[in-house]
Amino acid sequence: MVLRIALWLCVAWPTMAQIKVVVFPFHNTTQAQKNDWLSHGFAEALNTELAKDTALDVIDRTDVLAEIKSKGWKQADIKDEAKAMAVARSLEANRMVYGVFDVKDSSIKVLTKFFDLRTGVADGKNTYIGEGKFTTNNVYAMYGQITNKALVSFGRKTIDEIGGPTKGAINVDAYEPYIKGILKYDESSTVDDYNKAIEMLTQAATIDTGFALAYAGIAKAYAKIARIQDVSGKLTEKEESYNKALEAGLRAVRIDKRLAVGWTALALTYRELKDRDKLIEAARKAVQIRVSQYDAYDMIADAFSPSFFPQYKIIDSSIFYRKKSVTYNTKFASGFRGLGGDYMDKGDYKNAEQAFQKAVSINPKHAGSRDRLGQIYFAQGDYIKAKDNFSEAIRLDAKTPFGYTHLADVLYMEGKYAEAIAAYDSALHHNPKFAMAHYGLAWTLLSSKQRALRDSVRALAHATQAVEISGQKNAAFLSMLAEAQFANGNKEKAIETIGLARALDSANTDYELAETRYAGKEKSGDYAYAMRRGQMFWKQGRGADGVKEFEEANKLSPKNVHVLLGLARYYDQDKQYKKAFDHYFLARACDWDKKYVKQIQERMNALEKHSK
Repeated sequence: MVLRIALWLCVAWPTMAQIKVVVFPFHNTTQAQKNDWLSHGFAEALNTELAKDTALDVIDRTDVLAEIKSKGWKQADIKDEAKAMAVARSLEANRMVYGVFDVKDSSIKVLTKFFDLRTGVADGKNTYIGEGKFTTNNVYAMYGQITNKALVSFGRKTIDEIGGPTKGAINVDAYEPYIKGILKYDESSTVDDYNKAIEMLTQAATIDTGFALAYAGIAKAYAKIARIQDVSGKLTEKEESYNKALEAGLRAVRIDKRLAVGWTALALTYRELKDRDKLIEAARKAVQIRVSQYDAYDMIADAFSPSFFPQYKIIDSSIFYRKKSVTYNTKFASGFRGLGGDYMDKGDYKNAEQAFQKAVSINPKHAGSRDRLGQIYFAQGDYIKAKDNFSEAIRLDAKTPFGYTHLADVLYMEGKYAEAIAAYDSALHHNPKFAMAHYGLAWTLLSSKQRALRDSVRALAHATQAVEISGQKNAAFLSMLAEAQFANGNKEKAIETIGLARALDSANTDYELAETRYAGKEKSGDYAYAMRRGQMFWKQGRGADGVKEFEEANKLSPKNVHVLLGLARYYDQDKQYKKAFDHYFLARACDWDKKYVKQIQERMNALEKHSK
């Protein structure tokens, strides 16, 4: 299977579509709210049919709406053709479909224009004007007629020549709840909201059991619910939701094997079910059907991302496919967040920052984008900018456990331990099952320099929660639990727990050192806490702060080879070679077990000229 996937990845991809199309929701001239769904109904039907032509890059309806909003306009403002063209051009489109409709009594009138944005002129020869009874057959016929006019205007083949309308998209009775369902999906952020969307989409699928798009929408909504349940620690409910997502996604592609969004919904589900081979297979089918299916490339990128499949981590491959996703859709904020995460995993903070900033510029009101931008500033030791972005994330979403937890992380490093505890508590108030907040709070309660704030019993409770929520699969959480057990005087339990952490992450030498410390005669972990803070400062580029912590560790545990070796290596890396040599010398003298003596001596020999 690995060889097959590798061979597929080497296949040349089709070149990007040259015709980039925006289809706006049709303007409802009667402004009767009961017919508003039809505004999006026309747009969604045209998007679906036009996307069958692989030479057309049809911009997603949600991205069009987001761009309208980013300009401070409402959908009704787009009745102004000049404003519509401004939005289309900002989306880098070169063709635009603009329509209006009027429903009175039982009749419907539709006017549709097709603009070449390079000239700003509508194609007068192919303007569509339709009128008739407001019936299932007539509205369906209009979808097809408008699509054909668009294709002719764009110099393409008609839908009759490229395969006809998508099965299941012809029933107006089903299409109304479908459009209402996807509109509800677009504005959803909670389980209740997504369930309401599912209810509408299920109504559509019940009316027309061959409605592939409705099943694809159901699959996406259940996948979103499952992600929320995962973060909330509701593991049983999460599995049920993913199974429902899988069932709906499979049904969508069984009905219509040429439905790119159906395969993309399946890829999303397989990603969360950790089935990497099927994820890649589904996403591959999506982009073969529609080369510009940008979110499918995003799924492929996740197949190489350590966030989802650490054992298959190839960050450069993840970056390659992520770039494809944001090239096909330059307004894909989620893709830029993923790209920023890839660069961050690679240690390329400059490009990570640019990607996160792009995500924020696309949607300044998205709390997740602000949170990720804050993380890159925190990783670089810029606490002011980090706090600004985490605070903005909280302002945008007052219930986000991520914003509060990451803000608390910064406050801890600034030595504002009481404020950090309060922020972790706020995160857990909004989501009692947020493992990272339990982990951070446990660390703060164990290691606060303000001893009055220390509470090893409470730390143990929170560390236990973090481990239980993660299903004992997170080595860092197990390590924190071991530290809390040691602080509470249970050395044997601490040794057992750190052993579990080592089994999960055998490359982490800190776990081996912790095990040695627990088995020894030490009663306090204070010097180890100082070392950990120092390492965190150094990783963030705050060298002087890191040195202070290691010097504090040296006072708490004199002649400790690990403390001295840590200082020696820092000075060595910082090109302070005289200090490096002196600390290597001290470390060698304190290496009672002769474990590091060979590597120390080799480095001292290289630095000997700096010893005087």
